[in-house]
Amino acid sequence: MQSICIYNLFGHTEEEMGFYVAYPLIHHIVKRRNNLRALNQLHGRLNLLKSLLLSTRFYLAKEILKCKYFASMGKKDLERIAVISCVHGNIAALEAVLSDIKQQKVDRIVCLGDLVGYGPYPNEVIKLIEKENIQTVMGCWDEGIAKDTGDCGCHFASEEDEKWGEIAFSWTRRKINKSSIGFLKELPFGLRIEDTASGNLLFVHGSPRSTSEYLMESTHDLVLLERAASGKCDILICGHTHIPYVREVGGMLAVRTRSQAEKKLGEKRSIKLSPKLIINAGSVGEPRHGRPHSTYVVFDSHSKSVFFREVPYEVSATVSALKKFGLPSVFSERLAKGSELIAKSKEIACAC
Repeated sequence: MQSICIYNLFGHTEEEMGFYVAYPLIHHIVKRRNNLRALNQLHGRLNLLKSLLLSTRFYLAKEILKCKYFASMGKKDLERIAVISCVHGNIAALEAVLSDIKQQKVDRIVCLGDLVGYGPYPNEVIKLIEKENIQTVMGCWDEGIAKDTGDCGCHFASEEDEKWGEIAFSWTRRKINKSSIGFLKELPFGLRIEDTASGNLLFVHGSPRSTSEYLMESTHDLVLLERAASGKCDILICGHTHIPYVREVGGMLAVRTRSQAEKKLGEKRSIKLSPKLIINAGSVGEPRHGRPHSTYVVFDSHSKSVFFREVPYEVSATVSALKKFGLPSVFSERLAKGSELIAKSKEIACAC
């Protein structure tokens, strides 16, 4: 049970404060309404401070408006769904995974984006995704390349690592054709299936907040719960980390509120947090789980079962193409080892 205390800065009732106080992960009591500097120092997040100054109603309205970016996949009686992610221009890996999926008797394939970036065949990957009519959401690389933002939105840990990312971005931007850019621009932020036997499903690349936010297996339970709640789903299916995992989070939250007038803590209230299932599909074209094999998942919405698949592919073919096109050797080394060689900051940049 997680205990959280916070002043009732806005005069809300305890009922109004329930989900609101659970959301920012505040572990300190702020003693005065005007002590905003202390709050910022305690949590270390300027955006958290801004979020705290929003009323509950405005916050919920913002989350509801965000849902317009989620396209509906409609049919709720689908049972077995294959989920792939992070292809990164690796056509050999994609072909091998699609061949394996055909043996799994799935009802549909969903791709969580990052079709391009790092790999040598961005146009070929997009063409195959289109040919197979695979419903796809926008990844951070797809967004960056389509909008020509100059980078993928990743948070590199050093100047050297950032340099490799810039090389990959500029090369991909030069290589990609207009048809592929048009396809990437039309990708939705997320896809949802509602009212399945397992509840509401939401498919995104990074998180319901951003294409570039990492939801790691080690991410705090309350952050995962909030992200799933903001996406109005029972099961959140994401990628971006390149490492497959499944986590179920839930439990009870102990909450106390304190009004400015009474200057004392109210009674502790327990709020039951609806359990959420978080599924990460890993990566087809840039696996980083310690082996060079592609990964994807099959989700059975009827039994709420998750099946991880690991598929060997001809890594040497992709490595040869990377060398042929003059891309940095670090990309080839990463594919051969199936591990992260470019360092990125994967902490939650903002808890609100």
